[in-house]
Amino acid sequence: MPLHLDDVDRRLLSLLIQDGRISFRRLARSLGVSTPTAKARYDRLVRLGLIKGVSALIDASMLNCVSALLYIKAMDVQGAVSRMREVGMGEIGTILLTSGDANIVLRVTLDDVESLERLRERLSSIPGLQVISSQIITRVIKEEQVIPSRLVLTRLECDYCRGSIAGEPIVLEGRYHFCCTSCLRLFKEKV
Repeated sequence: MPLHLDDVDRRLLSLLIQDGRISFRRLARSLGVSTPTAKARYDRLVRLGLIKGVSALIDASMLNCVSALLYIKAMDVQGAVSRMREVGMGEIGTILLTSGDANIVLRVTLDDVESLERLRERLSSIPGLQVISSQIITRVIKEEQVIPSRLVLTRLECDYCRGSIAGEPIVLEGRYHFCCTSCLRLFKEKV
């Protein structure tokens, strides 16, 4: 069953992707809802599993660590993933199920290249699992959460001057958005 997201949910996700540390008060102000409503919306999306967590992105290369991608072929993907968990693969940051010959891709962070070789050996010892290749990540150019196009919101339009609102809108009654206090004042005078 597809998850239904309304405009408030989509804007909340967009704001969190821009700044995962945003307070519920600022979220509420930007969304034009109360702080408890913003928190309830956030909690609902966490409960539903859409928001998996909010965390810092660490540049492992600054800590002289090795990050790598491992391409794995597994006969039984679910069984292989279960066996990987049993073996205790704390180095694995991401497990991706993919199409093609390598149907599992792992992103790992390790202390050094020797640790990568030991991990390859441990993985290769799992029955039905074959490490096809590993590639050390030499430099991360871009790493960020990408908003699917159906979640991208068009720019808000000021309800008075009809201009595009570039920054944080001024919200009135949770449904009117203004680019500046002058437009808000003029709107109130008109109504």
